[in-house]
Amino acid sequence: MLLLLCCALPLLLGGLLLAGRALPEPHRDRVTTTAARLAPFAALPALILPVAARGGPEQSAVEVPGLLLGTSLILDETSRPLVVLTALLHAAALATIAWRPAPGPRDRSLPMPVLSAFLLLCLGGTLGVFLAADLVTFYVAFAVMSFAAAGLVIHHLDRAAVRATRVYLVLSVLSETALLAAVLMVGAAGGLRLAESPAAVVGSDHTGLILALLGFGLGIKAGVVPLHLWLPLAHPAAPPAASAVLSGALVTAGLLGFLRFSPEVAQPGAGAALMVVAAAGGLFAVAVGVLQTDPKVVLAYSTVSQMGLVTAVAAVAVVEPSLAGKVTAAVVVYAVHHGLVKGALFLAVPLLSAGGSRLVRGAVAAGTLLAGLSLVGAPLTTGWAAKYATKDAVAADAPALESVLPFFALGSALLMVRLVRVLPAAGARNARNPGAGPLGAWAVIVLGGAAVPWWMAASSPEVSTPGFDAAAVGEGLWPPAVAAVLSVVAILVGRRISPPAVPAGDLVVPAESAVAQATDATDRGLRTLGRAADSAAEAWRQGWSRAAAAARALGQRADSGLEDWIRSGAVLLALLAAGSLLVLIGSGGGGG
Repeated sequence: MLLLLCCALPLLLGGLLLAGRALPEPHRDRVTTTAARLAPFAALPALILPVAARGGPEQSAVEVPGLLLGTSLILDETSRPLVVLTALLHAAALATIAWRPAPGPRDRSLPMPVLSAFLLLCLGGTLGVFLAADLVTFYVAFAVMSFAAAGLVIHHLDRAAVRATRVYLVLSVLSETALLAAVLMVGAAGGLRLAESPAAVVGSDHTGLILALLGFGLGIKAGVVPLHLWLPLAHPAAPPAASAVLSGALVTAGLLGFLRFSPEVAQPGAGAALMVVAAAGGLFAVAVGVLQTDPKVVLAYSTVSQMGLVTAVAAVAVVEPSLAGKVTAAVVVYAVHHGLVKGALFLAVPLLSAGGSRLVRGAVAAGTLLAGLSLVGAPLTTGWAAKYATKDAVAADAPALESVLPFFALGSALLMVRLVRVLPAAGARNARNPGAGPLGAWAVIVLGGAAVPWWMAASSPEVSTPGFDAAAVGEGLWPPAVAAVLSVVAILVGRRISPPAVPAGDLVVPAESAVAQATDATDRGLRTLGRAADSAAEAWRQGWSRAAAAARALGQRADSGLEDWIRSGAVLLALLAAGSLLVLIGSGGGGG
């Protein structure tokens, strides 16, 4: 029952909130506002399920034969912590927006109940992705999650939100199309159950094509460069609470897909390609992110960088399937750490500019500092444990990747320093207290991010935790130290040299320009073809008119000639008749 409620309750409540908008006034606002304030409790089944389901996967499964093509849900060791992550982030986001002040007269944003509805739909879809045990349920839940998230991006209805939503929807359609093609081929190869899919991928006659489609479709959702274009646009456009969900839960769903479909037989070419592309893209995101001025864009590029790191680690299991258990456990720990820490940072952005009492401002600043240090991987933080786990998982079979991983920590430190510099200009402070709802939700995420990944790492036999020796502590200390030195140098140099401005979305800007140029060229070509067609039609009309006139003249001459032939024929007939008469007379006279 809890498995079913995890997905069904958010979907039903989200649908009711949207349907409630059709109620007449004054009941509409009262009903929808009350339902929206109760919406955070829709995450309760997902929070209770991992604690209540103490048995193995066989005891934590449910089958619904009459739904879709036979819906199967299962809670296993991979999905258990991800369900908790998703429930916490969505509950915090729903609690944050439920207590926000009423919009002003010039605010064109969607009403709060509508935003709550899209968050609930996204929660139901994301939980469906994590709990799905069959291909059809996985794909349908993935689609629900993807398109419900568009309602989070479009929320403010301004130009930036419309542009971000357009880019997001285009990429989501491409992602869903590629994923659908891959799912159909995996199903045709006998992998209707997700547990059977890795063997089906290898057993198919189109293994290479399936891996390419999965890499493309899942890479878009995970935000892997160069398929990350929607992330830097969506985060500044969406409300901070929605950004916490997008950056913490949505991208993790794409990452889970890599783990679910990872083939059982080594695919060194595909795995190495994914590893190189993901790692290079993650470092590229750091280079672009440190040039941004919007704190939410800086955090978006941090997400792109972190997902590049963790996707490169997941690719090790494609190269060497015997490491799948160790790699999967490390990736899940890192994903939970990143989701909670990034959620805390996104939720802190409005709190830091909201003002309030000195105690509240100090608590928010301290929690934000803790989350930033954790993201960097400072000693004793959950980021330290998560980074150590990923490094240990790839040390034996991917030494090149192991040597690159510390530079991701340095990149995270540089991005956090940049975040500290741009946060003061993010919004003017005011005297309004942020309220107990947003503060409480943020505090839960901060505390969860500081404790849950440590507990996961310590309780998993597949995950190694760092010791408190000088080498491990040094590995955690040098990235922030080097980042601080580089930042001071950058500040000194930046006074003389202005750094280049890189717009949010980076690669999407030339892509949009290319599309605009192609559209203009197409319009010009169509106009040219239209003018050519008009000219050809005019020439055809004129030629036809001349031909018709010539035909009429020929007909008139034929008519005139025919009249002459009629008169000539009459004379000829008269002469023939006279001749015939004379012949007859002559013949008659001769006979008498």
